[in-house]
Amino acid sequence: MDPAADNPEPRDVLTRQQINQAIMDIEDMHPLVQITHYDHIVPCLKFFQRVKCMKRKPNFKHALRQTFLEELDIKMSKTERMLTQDPYLILGYGINAFFEILLQLVNMFLVITVFCIPLYVGYSTNS
Repeated sequence: MDPAADNPEPRDVLTRQQINQAIMDIEDMHPLVQITHYDHIVPCLKFFQRVKCMKRKPNFKHALRQTFLEELDIKMSKTERMLTQDPYLILGYGINAFFEILLQLVNMFLVITVFCIPLYVGYSTNS
């Protein structure tokens, strides 16, 4: 046996302050943390918005910007209004095109599955 295997080096344990700093850094660096909601990730859950505990909280930064623009009599641009509806627009065309292709693939395989069910039934009854 290897003597080093019996006495491994002590590991450095992260302090609570280091963990909190890492969480704050991730929240600051990631553009979608503050503006995405569960129904952006799973759109079929939009009907849960009517439940009181699942209501969407307004984005503070967006509301503050909108208030300042209204005070200055400046219209908010169409793209900024679109970002509140679809926050993935921040990520650019490539990511949005990827999501669209994935959605088309899901729909295609659902259609193929539905049309193949009679084949499965037909072949299952044949001996």
